[in-house]
Amino acid sequence: AMDLNKKGKVNEAIALLSRLIDERKGFVTAYYDLAQVYYHMDRLSEAINVLKLGMERVPSDYELFSNFVSSLVIARRYDEVIAAIKGSKFQAMETDPVAWVNLGVAYSNKGDLDNARTAYEKALSLDDQNPTVYNNLAADYLRLSRKTKDQTLFARCIEYFKKAIELDPSYVSPYNGLGAAYSLTGNLDGAITCWEKALELKPDSGEALLSLGLAYLDKGVGAKALGYLNKYQELYGRLLPQEEKERLANLIQKCRQK
Repeated sequence: AMDLNKKGKVNEAIALLSRLIDERKGFVTAYYDLAQVYYHMDRLSEAINVLKLGMERVPSDYELFSNFVSSLVIARRYDEVIAAIKGSKFQAMETDPVAWVNLGVAYSNKGDLDNARTAYEKALSLDDQNPTVYNNLAADYLRLSRKTKDQTLFARCIEYFKKAIELDPSYVSPYNGLGAAYSLTGNLDGAITCWEKALELKPDSGEALLSLGLAYLDKGVGAKALGYLNKYQELYGRLLPQEEKERLANLIQKCRQK
């Protein structure tokens, strides 16, 4: 089946894997492979359903559970992520940092930042070299500091963004986050340096393009601001809601007047 998949005969691969899991209900590898085939076809719901079926048939397999939860995160089905993890009886989950990261992502996207931080801190206690955890924790501290104006939270989010960069210098997200933190603390030049690094690593980073456009507009450098905002509009303008399209058009017009 996987050989057929590599050769581009995807439907035949799916048929064969489906037959296999019907005839060999305890053959865990087939569920993983069928889910991966669906995933790479952007058929995420079907991938999730296959993993769920595997969990029902082989309830003792932790890897099926872990893959299922990670797929729910990708699908942004955060309530189901929380329910699955909180209802889990797997002992392995207690020592699996990925599970706690997934729980943190779900809580964070639900706006429950306290439980998100608790989950991320549990993940850090299990793996303190994970740049994603530091980045996600920093992003939550940034959201909180924006609301509370608490300078200690600003300091913590900056510390964690820097730690994520230290652990993985090619990781784009913490450069964007650190730029936002610097901007909020009045360090616009530091913010620009971070966003330019993010753009160097990922030339189509929408967050970096928009942030640089706004930063240079604030500094009165209209030509530079216009370049970044035009690029952002070219790449992402058609995807924006109408209100955001109009806001972007107004910003571009301001750049031309500088």
